[in-house]
Amino acid sequence: MKAITLTVLITFFFTGTMVAQTDSTNQKRQERNFRKLWVEVGGGSARFLERQDPEHSIRGSHNDLLSAWNITDNHSVGIKMVWSFPSEEQYPEHFSLMANYQFTYFTGLKNSPADDRHVFGFYAGTGIGFLTVQKDSISKSPSKTSFAMMPYLGVRYWHFYFNGTFHFAEGNKQSSYFGFSAGLFFGGGFIYKH
Repeated sequence: MKAITLTVLITFFFTGTMVAQTDSTNQKRQERNFRKLWVEVGGGSARFLERQDPEHSIRGSHNDLLSAWNITDNHSVGIKMVWSFPSEEQYPEHFSLMANYQFTYFTGLKNSPADDRHVFGFYAGTGIGFLTVQKDSISKSPSKTSFAMMPYLGVRYWHFYFNGTFHFAEGNKQSSYFGFSAGLFFGGGFIYKH
């Protein structure tokens, strides 16, 4: 009987402790909120994959515009637009419109008022959608649309970001490339409540 009573008391003790810790954690989480909407603008270099020899692959550039909505502190969804420009004139320009998902892991967060410039974010995401090849003025080929996917990995600090990306276009090597982007994002930062 004493063993049963002792077991019940220990169970109540640990249950009470866990509930108190959960309440404390929830209260801390409520102190830190995040802005829902954010926009990312940037661009960088690209190496198109049409040619097999990397030394003779086509270089170019790309510009990105991402408008996203924070679902939680770590998860966001949005719309990503990408313009890519091969450096050689005989290759057409490309435009991609994709639904985007991103997961971000933050370091340096505190559960008290703090400056979010000291917060690093490591993120991974992917965009899935469609790519349109603009009409080529030299070959007179008509514009065409194909499936596109764009996974990426990056880091963000304050209002700056840098990432590496792979843009894949189904059945269209002219539009597939590896690239690096750097730029700015606005909004989406953390707000600390007193």
